[in-house]
Amino acid sequence: MKKSCVITIVIVVFIAVCLASIGIGVFFLTRIPPVETQVFPGSTLVHVLLSAPKSPTGWPLNAYIPLQAEAYGGGTISTIELYINGQLYQTVNTPAGWNQPEYAA
Repeated sequence: MKKSCVITIVIVVFIAVCLASIGIGVFFLTRIPPVETQVFPGSTLVHVLLSAPKSPTGWPLNAYIPLQAEAYGGGTISTIELYINGQLYQTVNTPAGWNQPEYAA
């Protein structure tokens, strides 16, 4: 086979792979539900910051890894719920009389 024919085939395959990757990316991005269906009507936006130990630390298998959650919102925060793999793991309620738009647990 001639060298120019091999180069043409490689370029065509490369372009096909690029177009397929773009198509797959667009397909998955269009499957993300709109914000209106993710946030309940009448609720305010909440910003959540999860903090974990710095990267070079090591943890034994099945050990507890400490996390810190901070929530900031437009209204009073009364509860923070931590879900792991879709299962409710822990619920932290704010102290009685708490009326601040931020809380760390």
